[in-house]
Amino acid sequence: MSEVAAPPLVRPRQRPRERPRIADSEKWLGRLMLAPAISYIFLVVGVPFELALFYSLTNVTVTGRHAEFVGLDNFRGALANPTFVRALGNTFVF
Repeated sequence: MSEVAAPPLVRPRQRPRERPRIADSEKWLGRLMLAPAISYIFLVVGVPFELALFYSLTNVTVTGRHAEFVGLDNFRGALANPTFVRALGNTFVF
C-alpha cells in the first residue's frame, strides 16, 4: 500500500501587533473627553480668580503699566473707610 503524505502544516499568518490606541482604553478615553471641560473651567474661573487676587495685593491701575506689591494695604484702606464699612454691614443685613 502506498502511503499518502499529509500536507505540510501551514500556520496561519500572524498579523503584526498593533500599538494600543488611547481611544481604546476606557481610562484614557474618559480623561481625554474631560480635558476640554476642565480646561474651559480653568480658563473661565481660575484665570480671573488669580488676576483678582493679584490685583488686590498690588497697586495696579487701569492706565498704569506697572504694579507694585502693597500687600494688605488695599484691604486696610477699605476697612478704614466708613462708607465701605456701612455698605458691608448692609450687605450682611440684607
